Amino acid sequence: MYKLVIDKSFFNLDSTLSKGLISGLINLNKHGFVFEAEGLVRGEKESLVKLLELEGIKLDENVNSEFEKSFIITTQNTDDISSICVKENSEIDTFEKAVNIILTKLRTSSKHRKTKETDIKIELSLDGKGESKINTGIGFFDHMLVQEKKSETFRRN
Repeated sequence: MYKLVIDKSFFNLDSTLSKGLISGLINLNKHGFVFEAEGLVRGEKESLVKLLELEGIKLDENVNSEFEKSFIITTQNTDDISSICVKENSEIDTFEKAVNIILTKLRTSSKHRKTKETDIKIELSLDGKGESKINTGIGFFDHMLVQEKKSETFRRN
């Protein structure tokens, strides 16, 4: 299960930032997301909960469960890697685009394993461009791994 915290500014339906809000929430709901609205006052929250329930979307309050991944959609710049900032005149300027980024991030994984002898980190994206960065700390190994990647690409074509 995944968690999404949504800044209250996206529930202002007059804002162009809110484009794709309902369809995005429905799509994320199908992927097992739990939603939490941040910064709403009592009256706003009650109206919003009723509206979203009509679409089959549940807005949870004080969700304290463990989640596989958590995301935040906000209009404020943050250093949090799980945060997606939506602003006018930027690459991500609607709620809909933020949802697409989240769904792409669900198809990524990273692992880090450190032992006395090794320190290995791998990041994989199923939606990537096929690019890689190799740094073993030993120039010859880096060269050989890059060559293997090139020959693998050649064999597939």
